Amino acid sequence: MSTVTAQPLKDNLFEWHCNIRPQYGPYSGTILHVILEFPGDYPHNPPRLNLKTTIPHPNVFDSWICLDMIKPTNMGDYSGWTPAYSVHSILLQLQSFLFTENVPQYGGATKKAHQGDLSYVI
Repeated sequence: MSTVTAQPLKDNLFEWHCNIRPQYGPYSGTILHVILEFPGDYPHNPPRLNLKTTIPHPNVFDSWICLDMIKPTNMGDYSGWTPAYSVHSILLQLQSFLFTENVPQYGGATKKAHQGDLSYVI
């Protein structure tokens, strides 16, 4: 992925720093910094994603990202985390999720988010 860079810290392989640079859409020209924190029992449990760049998005709440892929597997059938996911698949899904125009959202906030209106965030 030419628009994504990621690597672990030299002294902590459980913490990865990633930069995502969208080429198109409302976030074009922005570099988003994401930290992936892997638990000791990875890949049986998902990493935590911490978005360090503030963006208006209907499924981003402060630094927390509401993304089904990183939810624990006990949240329901055919959803959530699976050990088959890799760092590459996480970042690919995250990039698609953040930069797709018509994302199913929490609270019906897509239009407001793309207009830069943060009033939907409580």
